[in-house]
Amino acid sequence: MRSGFTLLAVAVIGLALASCGRYRDKPSCQDTFAAGDTQGFVILEGGLARGAQSGVTWYRCNAGQQFRGDSCHGESLLLNLQEARAFLSEVSAASGKTWRLPTVDEMKTIRVDQCENPAVNPQVFPALYSD
Repeated sequence: MRSGFTLLAVAVIGLALASCGRYRDKPSCQDTFAAGDTQGFVILEGGLARGAQSGVTWYRCNAGQQFRGDSCHGESLLLNLQEARAFLSEVSAASGKTWRLPTVDEMKTIRVDQCENPAVNPQVFPALYSD
């Protein structure tokens, strides 16, 4: 009976380890999307992109950065929730446009499953910081 339990435990551990490997096998998103492939997004002026299906407009850079040319410039800000809300309030007042944090469901619309590091299209979000 004990050897049957050991065999089952080894099989379960083997399956767990094998399934973990699938995450390591995902390529970097930098290598997945060809130049100009903005799949699922409409690129707008001013460093903005709109999800073709969701209709949500995103700023293409991290907080604290500016979009110039085809890339993000400047230092990314690492903000807690309260600081992020205050930052967006300041940006809204300065720009005359209302900015807000995305919902969890809206965040899911920019995620891609075929790659990682981070799991977004770098042709749309060229310097997205993730932790």
